Amino acid sequence: MFCIFLGTWPGGYIYLLYCFVMMYVYCGVGTMVNIANDGFIEACYEDILWYKLTASDRKSLLIMLILCQNTSGLTIGSVLPLSMNTGLRVTKTIYSIAMMLIRFLDKED
Repeated sequence: MFCIFLGTWPGGYIYLLYCFVMMYVYCGVGTMVNIANDGFIEACYEDILWYKLTASDRKSLLIMLILCQNTSGLTIGSVLPLSMNTGLRVTKTIYSIAMMLIRFLDKED
């Protein structure tokens, strides 16, 4: 970002835009995975009459529910969940850093 603000890297604006778009695409996919996981859990509890299933089908359903409830979804380096909320927080942080850089460059002039 510093090179972009100094004007020494004119292609940086396009690359920065590309990075933001890709970050929000990945965050959107992470959100969709979380929504689908929650929807599957709700469907298993509400739509399936488990007591009418055979014993082997009940065991399979139990295994699927255990695996769905213990997943953490997509994460960023096992640190943050990959969701639109995380994307917004990252964008706010980048904006704050960019404003600090602009202030720093304005004080030098």
